[in-house]
Amino acid sequence: MEFGFEIAQEQRPRHLPRLIEANYLLHLSAQELQAVIATELAENPALELEEEALCPHCRTPLEGGACTNCVRVEEAPAPMLRADDGDWGEVAGKGPQSDDDIDPISLISNAVDQREELAADLCAVLPPEQELLALTLVESLDERGFLSLPDDEIATLARTDPETVRIAARMLQELAPPGVGARDLRESLLLQVSYLREHHVDVPELVEPLVSEHLNDLGAHRYHVLARTFRVDADDIAEAHDFIRNHLSPQPWSRQHAASSTAVSDVTFVRPDVVVSITDKDEIIVKVTGTAERALRLNGLYQELASSLRSSKNQPASPLESDEDKAHVRDAVTRARQFMGKLQQRRETLERISLCAITMQESFIRHGVRELRPLTRADVAAHLGIHESTVSRATAGKFVMLPNHRVVPFSDFFSASLSAKDAIRELIEREAASGRTLSDREIGQRLLEQGYRVARRTVAKYRSELGILPSTIRA
Repeated sequence: MEFGFEIAQEQRPRHLPRLIEANYLLHLSAQELQAVIATELAENPALELEEEALCPHCRTPLEGGACTNCVRVEEAPAPMLRADDGDWGEVAGKGPQSDDDIDPISLISNAVDQREELAADLCAVLPPEQELLALTLVESLDERGFLSLPDDEIATLARTDPETVRIAARMLQELAPPGVGARDLRESLLLQVSYLREHHVDVPELVEPLVSEHLNDLGAHRYHVLARTFRVDADDIAEAHDFIRNHLSPQPWSRQHAASSTAVSDVTFVRPDVVVSITDKDEIIVKVTGTAERALRLNGLYQELASSLRSSKNQPASPLESDEDKAHVRDAVTRARQFMGKLQQRRETLERISLCAITMQESFIRHGVRELRPLTRADVAAHLGIHESTVSRATAGKFVMLPNHRVVPFSDFFSASLSAKDAIRELIEREAASGRTLSDREIGQRLLEQGYRVARRTVAKYRSELGILPSTIRA
């Protein structure tokens, strides 16, 4: 055995703190970046915003002289009324009313509380003495819509017997959305199958036995094993599985919440990170929003103190006497400069990536979603000579405003399936005029004639993602 030393060169990635923070800032959306800038302004006294670059109303940085949060529309002057003009309030069906008669709170829609509605419906059909049982059953539903407590425990809480609980649970299942009120996934899916059959939906024969006894095998895609068990083809098992995925939900309560109305306060508004416009000369302009980093500057006092420290290192006379104060000024100024530099780097990177992706999808920008071409983030990274992860960070969670003022996720530029989905939506909208409902197979054939090679299962998947019912229900 011999021991020795060898010198070898190797490359290792160094995860420097400044690189980690730069990647973090690149990942943020415009709204998230505003919060980070506000935090940095509050923590670093050497950093400040130019007052003339802020909105006088909401203190948000201005975008080209206008505030993106405060949309101010100039009121048109009131029309001059002639002497013979009558009271137009009576013509409109309502008389004049003062400001005191208007309750602004009444103009805000309330979110629909599904639990309260279900509890009220259940109390209406159960005897008055079972009101506590109705409330206990509804409160026992988890986020999926399943009863999370056993019948004995519900009976104890409601001061009744388990048999009464089971009867009330069946009433709950009839009143609630299909599948809600079940005790497990199997029972929930069977309730949904029963609901579809009652509403004359053509359910494949294999669906019910697969849900009853072979959910695990079905989830593992053991189509050939199930085909031998039922003595059918594997395609029949796959067709039944597609029906289950498209028509049944493992979380019926969440699905009902998604379909219900929401309050105005629950609506989420997004701010575009990139704005695309077309000039009068038919040129495409790409602009990255958020000018807060351009409005940032060093505080004048801290800048002067930092300059005095650099010019008089060896001179005893200095505005700052203690070493602690000098270190504070140096750290604050250095941190402010680094933060502004990282923001500028983020803007430049996002602008390069946006310009590249939008140039590659120019037909989509000019002519709509039908002109989307297959594009990946790796293609953009290779074109710019950067890493694919940088493109992913720059586009994740970002939104783009198109020239028609429609705001879309940045991910749409990398989703060529949107053109096929738009074609499917148009075909289904036209079927009402023709008076004939198209099946998924017929839609696939029509798409093939338009140049889209899409399988029947893919058509069913896209149709489900669009929220469009199958042909058996649309008919």
